Amino acid sequence: GGGRVDGSSKAEEKQISGTVVRVYKEKSGDFTVVSFLLDNRQSYVVSSETVPMAIYLQEGDQVDVNFLDTGEAFLPVKEMSIKGLE
Repeated sequence: GGGRVDGSSKAEEKQISGTVVRVYKEKSGDFTVVSFLLDNRQSYVVSSETVPMAIYLQEGDQVDVNFLDTGEAFLPVKEMSIKGLE
């Protein structure tokens, strides 16, 4: 039972490009957790520990995202680049 941690290792890594529609940031210890909605109506979540530039993410940004397709409401981001900031 309890395959929570196991789940993300089995999840397929995928890539998508899109435009950021909404952004929500919250402080979590030393890092900032950034949740964002793309124009495909899918939500993603990334920590500034993983992607330091994520703290600058804003609505209207064009992004390339590598994420794990876990089937969760907020898909965990492994890598991302923000056009114009990399």
